[in-house]
Amino acid sequence: MSSSEIVPRESGSLAAGRPRSLAEIRTAKRLGRSLTALEATTAYRVANTRADAMVAQEKAAEVSDLARSAMFSQAMLVQHQNALAGADPVLHAELGQFVTLARLGQAEIISDLVGTYCRESRRVR
Repeated sequence: MSSSEIVPRESGSLAAGRPRSLAEIRTAKRLGRSLTALEATTAYRVANTRADAMVAQEKAAEVSDLARSAMFSQAMLVQHQNALAGADPVLHAELGQFVTLARLGQAEIISDLVGTYCRESRRVR
């Protein structure tokens, strides 16, 4: 569509609001359809952008909550390790293996979740 079809001439009959020829009527209808389609496409793109932002925000919050829970769990495990082992360095080291195993497991779970979110993001686009 050329610029003359999009923006009517000031002195033309389209500018006056009363098209006189069949070509002008067709041009006005085509322009109206084009603008309606553009408006619908723009609204759709805006809605998708907002939806993507909301999903990203929820994913970030979920990862943060899971990380916070893992940190709290680690702190509690270390306190239990210290309380149970007392002054016994051998028992402290043995219990430390469980703390380390739990830390690695929690890190793997968080990593899997982040990886899943990244794959979902790539698949959607």
